[in-house]
Amino acid sequence: MGINRTWTNLYKRTDIFRCVHETHRGFKNRMSVYHILKEKKCYPKGCFYFRWKCKELSKNRKCHRGFSHVGRKCPGCRFFVDEKIHNHPELQVSKAEYEQFLRQLDEFEDWLAEIENKDLEILGTISSVKPLFVKKVYPKTSFLSFRSYLLVFQEIYLGTDLMKDYVYALVSKKLQQQYRFAAGDR
Repeated sequence: MGINRTWTNLYKRTDIFRCVHETHRGFKNRMSVYHILKEKKCYPKGCFYFRWKCKELSKNRKCHRGFSHVGRKCPGCRFFVDEKIHNHPELQVSKAEYEQFLRQLDEFEDWLAEIENKDLEILGTISSVKPLFVKKVYPKTSFLSFRSYLLVFQEIYLGTDLMKDYVYALVSKKLQQQYRFAAGDR
C-alpha cells in the first residue's frame, strides 16, 4: 500500500493557545485547538461569563434568606454581586507560526471533509479494546450504562493516507462478539 499523505490530528494540539479561564487550571491553562476554535469559538475576541458572589457568605456570615451558597434565587438581594469575567485566549506561538498552522489546519479540514461519510479501507494494528460506557443522569440517581466497544489504534491507514495519531473505531456488542477483536489484531 503506497502512502499518499501522512496526517496528525491538529485539533488536539495544546501548544498553540493558553486560556486563563478558571475551569482550565486543571489543564495548566493549555487548551486544544478544537476547544478554542471550534467548540467555544473564542479566539481572538475572547469569551465572558458571570460569576455570582455573596458579600455575606464570602465573609463567613449567614445569609438572611437562609441559603448556604449563591444560586438562581439570589439576584435582587443587596448582598448579591454579579461579576462579569472576560477571558481572552493567548497565542503561544508567533503570528507567522500561527498563520502557518492555520494553513496546515485548512489542509487537514479539507482532508477530513474529503473522507467524511465515505467507505474507506482501513489497515492498522489494534493497540487496545475498551468498553464504552455512557453516564446516565436522572434527577434522583445516575449510573453507567455499557454502550459498545472502542478499538484503539495508535496509527492507521485510512484509504491510502496514514494517520499517525490515535484513532478510535466504535464497534457494536454484536460485532465484538462475532470477531472478538483484541490488542495486536491487524
